[in-house]
Amino acid sequence: MNAFIVSGVCVAVLVAGMVILAIIFRTNGQVVISGKRRRYLIYVPVCYDPAKPTPLVFNIHGLAQWPANQKHVSQWNDLANKEGFIVVYPMGTQIPLHWNSHVPVERSIRSQQEVAFFAAMIEKISKQYN
Repeated sequence: MNAFIVSGVCVAVLVAGMVILAIIFRTNGQVVISGKRRRYLIYVPVCYDPAKPTPLVFNIHGLAQWPANQKHVSQWNDLANKEGFIVVYPMGTQIPLHWNSHVPVERSIRSQQEVAFFAAMIEKISKQYN
């Protein structure tokens, strides 16, 4: 009986953890770089007009942060609505989430992959929005 209760508690904790991670890492866009899926959260302002070119702004989270938190902390969606730009909150890699940007691009494959990630986001988003 005790093993059954412990097992049930473990399953409940595991499910709760998965739900929390799904909320934390909520994204709505992705690209594939070097065979790896990279994610981002994009916000298109309510005033977006497909007939007019619209600025694209990246808002990058810090170490151990994540896109949805960066969106919440920065409040840039409100600014995007006011100023008329699309804002993208890209997601770093690994746990804790971080950016591989501490080594010059020409000397680091990981730094090159970060540059490729941003280039791929720009290309994809530019095809979806003006």
